[in-house]
Amino acid sequence: MKLVELFKKYWAIYNHRFLRMARKWKDHGVDQDANDAIWFFGCSHVEGVSLSPEETAPKILSVLTNTNVINYGVSGSGPVMVEWQLDQLLKKYKPKAIVIAWPSFLRWQTHSNQLFPILWIPACLDGKTFHFHNDHFGCKRLWPEQWSDYVKTVTSGELEKMNYKIVEQVREKIKGIPVVEFEYSPDCTLEKFPVPCFPWIDLAPDNIHPGPKTQKLIAEWVAEQLHEI
Repeated sequence: MKLVELFKKYWAIYNHRFLRMARKWKDHGVDQDANDAIWFFGCSHVEGVSLSPEETAPKILSVLTNTNVINYGVSGSGPVMVEWQLDQLLKKYKPKAIVIAWPSFLRWQTHSNQLFPILWIPACLDGKTFHFHNDHFGCKRLWPEQWSDYVKTVTSGELEKMNYKIVEQVREKIKGIPVVEFEYSPDCTLEKFPVPCFPWIDLAPDNIHPGPKTQKLIAEWVAEQLHEI
């Protein structure tokens, strides 16, 4: 039984780190030159789960602005991922502008030196009390100690504060670069981020994520904001 649990744990890590990256390279052009491009960060809403790449807000924004827009959305991620991605990119590239659709402020990732700063995905708190997130890889059972710590930080209200501190750190790092920040749905209570299309006007085929019409409205709103900067 322990061998089975160990296999599931390492398969979860492999699946998230490598299969997600493989999809992003294939569908979202992460291998493109990131210089003078618009970087679009976020979670599964930005990545476009169950949508074609052409139906995602980053791709539509690229058409609207006639600019290379790179989709850096990572399903299941939180603010930690946004900061980590920016840290890696800013070492080599300079963007034309940055768009951040902040992921849920009730998500947290464990830092790692290998590829992604994620060893597990926090998930599946009581849907009646907290925003519901799918338990993608059985995290509660496979990483019980981390899960316990995660629940404590959420119930104490500390997790939202920790995530919002990341927002402030990110803003400091990207000073001087045009930036648009928003949320796909209202989540943070510490700051009122713009929520340009909520409730969503349609859903993706999985009936969980925003659909192509909603993505189009989001892209149009972002294009307007960038034009005003």
